[in-house]
Amino acid sequence: MQDNSKTDPQRIEILLSEAKGLLKNGAKLNVLDPGQKRAVGNPRLRGITDIATAINYANKGYNLGFSPGNRLVVVDVDCKNGQPGLDTINQMDLPPTHTVTTPSGGMHCYFGRPTGMSDHHTHVAKYPGIEFFSGAHNIVMAGSIVDGKLYRVSLDRRPVMLPDWLARDLDASRDHGEFGGETEGGNDLEELKRLLKQIPNKDLRYGQWLDVGMAIHFETGGSDEGYDLWVAWSATSLKHNEKEMSKKWLSFKADTGGRRKTIGTLRRMAAAGAAGSAFEDLGDGAYEPGGVGGEEAKQGEGPIESETVDEAFFEEVPEGRDWLQQDLLLRNYITVIAGTGGSAKSTLGLITAMSIATGRDLLQLGDVKQGKVLMISNEESVDEFKLRMTATMQAHGVKLKDIEDRLHIVSGYQKPVLIAEGAYDDSVGTVAVRQHLRWKGVRELTKANQYDVVILDPFANAIRGINENSNSEISDVMTILRETAAYYEVGFILIHHASKSGGSADAATRGASAIVNSARIVIQAKQCTPKDLTGMGIPDEEAPFYVQLQGGKSNLGGRRGTHHVKIQVETVTSQLKGIIGADNVATLVPVAQSLFEKNSSDPRAVIGRFIIALGVEIVTQKEVIEGLVSENILKTQSARAVGDTLRDLITEDKDNTLMVDGYRFWKEARRAGYGQNSVIIVQKLT
Repeated sequence: MQDNSKTDPQRIEILLSEAKGLLKNGAKLNVLDPGQKRAVGNPRLRGITDIATAINYANKGYNLGFSPGNRLVVVDVDCKNGQPGLDTINQMDLPPTHTVTTPSGGMHCYFGRPTGMSDHHTHVAKYPGIEFFSGAHNIVMAGSIVDGKLYRVSLDRRPVMLPDWLARDLDASRDHGEFGGETEGGNDLEELKRLLKQIPNKDLRYGQWLDVGMAIHFETGGSDEGYDLWVAWSATSLKHNEKEMSKKWLSFKADTGGRRKTIGTLRRMAAAGAAGSAFEDLGDGAYEPGGVGGEEAKQGEGPIESETVDEAFFEEVPEGRDWLQQDLLLRNYITVIAGTGGSAKSTLGLITAMSIATGRDLLQLGDVKQGKVLMISNEESVDEFKLRMTATMQAHGVKLKDIEDRLHIVSGYQKPVLIAEGAYDDSVGTVAVRQHLRWKGVRELTKANQYDVVILDPFANAIRGINENSNSEISDVMTILRETAAYYEVGFILIHHASKSGGSADAATRGASAIVNSARIVIQAKQCTPKDLTGMGIPDEEAPFYVQLQGGKSNLGGRRGTHHVKIQVETVTSQLKGIIGADNVATLVPVAQSLFEKNSSDPRAVIGRFIIALGVEIVTQKEVIEGLVSENILKTQSARAVGDTLRDLITEDKDNTLMVDGYRFWKEARRAGYGQNSVIIVQKLT
């Protein structure tokens, strides 16, 4: 590690050297806001091991931090505001080890973590002015600048092992409940405890209960002390289940998409609780999708609450929509996949389930976020599920270990899973729609297994005594589905039939318009005709083996235009336990995208394939814009419009930039030999 100067080149050298040493010792890096101790909002920039990404941000003025993990312990010596940390550390007679001096004159001393030692964010009464950190807590790295002052290395050497006697003291203090100090977000644990006392926990919604846990986890860096706080607060409810809490706590990670919760969440909940309004018991129907779909909403039970648009309102702004599959499936909302018989809509649903479970975009439809999936089919037996899944796994090279426990199925072939049923009510002269008990079972299963996606196939077989063409009746059914998606925070896919008359994806969806109106994204699966494939070099007799996916309603920026996939027949043998004999089973595979470039309306694909066709590893942004404009590839002659699109899609952040057909594209503002021109780097992914 180098001389600790505030000049940028030396600062970057310090950060680079520190990062290398920390990663060798099992730590993970965090990008921090410029001049601050707090991690940036983008979860992709926390818990990283890519030095290049971290240093790239450091070059832009960002600070860096690290989480010690399970191989390091950081002794934080505090001397600000009269804290006696320096006197205490001198009396402890610890061995010399790698040490960083903080801007306030304190120290961060790095030690190896003894085997079997617990995670810590700990104050011990006998060691005043000192905190001990391990596990997920964020520590500011040497080379970072806070309040205009540099964190600098004062003793450069390899961390030595923490003495056994101190490890025993720390674990003993944890057992006796000693903890305190500042949290990851710079907030005192006492404030967290004060806020929790003001948040009633009688009958919170499941999502609100999770919000509290996520906020505590973020503010305490996922420490044992934070978990103890959450448990103590949750235990005041009759619904308390510590086994489930333990699983959820371990699942809370930096990557929470657009749902990151902080102390601001707790402050708003505490303020509402103190006012006696936010958590007033409105009855079961107010907190879970009720026993009567639509009927409870009509009764208008309970007060309506509003939120004031002020600074507190904007304290936590989502980092973006939580796409489970880009442009196709959004958490908390409904996607409808509609198609006529033979259009492979059910197979599309199954492969979407496998894409989410494996985290792989099997059909090249869009970026996938790995998650847990429940697939319910009222048309397939368990044996048919096995055949279809095996065909798909064979075609896409998916192994059981790739899925682990993230894909669950329910067959309603013999006993259909019903959302709701209708019964004529003589007193009002209309059909009353009531949620079915089987759907209550689906909700309980979703809560217990914490699914990210629920797929139901088909919609028509999941309702009984309800007119599919009645907007009022179907609206009540869709209300149940919408509440289920929002309450359990899942992306919901509804497989549905399309009318044979055809038309746009929205118009082609069979039944009441309430189905489309309640969805956020609608996709039509259509078996291709020779006309659909004109000019693509595909023989007319092969057209039925291609499926066109037509994007329709897309209220939240989802896919429009068309995408094509191909039906592929696989011979399924008894490779998996429980499959007997052999049979031919259809599945879907991606199509060579070059066949459809002329019809592509997705600017991401068009731009990516244009750059790939150039056959270069580096190209200036100006050259790409001029080429796209001259060939009118984006159907606009405006260089400004093309440039704006390019800048939106190709960024300097390698983890959040354009990826198409196995290539990644990112931008560099300056590169030797290219003058003042921004360049685009083209990387083929392995």
